[in-house]
Amino acid sequence: MIVDSSTLILMAKSGLLDLVIKNKKLMITGKVKEESITAKDSFDSKLIDQRVKEKAIKISYIKNIKFYDKMIEQFNLGKGEAEAITLAFEKNGILLSDDKKAINACKILNIRFTTALNILVEFYKNKTIDKEKAEIILKKLKEYGRYSNELIKKVEEDIK
Repeated sequence: MIVDSSTLILMAKSGLLDLVIKNKKLMITGKVKEESITAKDSFDSKLIDQRVKEKAIKISYIKNIKFYDKMIEQFNLGKGEAEAITLAFEKNGILLSDDKKAINACKILNIRFTTALNILVEFYKNKTIDKEKAEIILKKLKEYGRYSNELIKKVEEDIK
């Protein structure tokens, strides 16, 4: 599973990152790493940097620069999101993103994707986490993420 910067940071802040690492293989690009650890003194930055050093998060580099450039130009994406989508395209992988522009690009390009909220619901339904843990993580995702009230309400219903 390939993750973009904003979702990687969101998962670190919410307590979801280590759960995802235990249950799925995570891959990021060099640009995603760079964007994710810029706030050197923050907890999430330190956690992400540590997980990369431990090789719990693998770094992979894109090859198709033309595709990457088109992602930025045609979808007005940031460099990290464009690299993550390019890597997902190249590896026929699943992109883990909560970025609306990135999700729209995935829909148009038929690239599989999921979100931090979807992962949370999946972990709850699969009994990877209990209701209390799911509610704590959801509260933090709601606090740090940019989700609509409707989406949050749907997830709240899913973890009842």
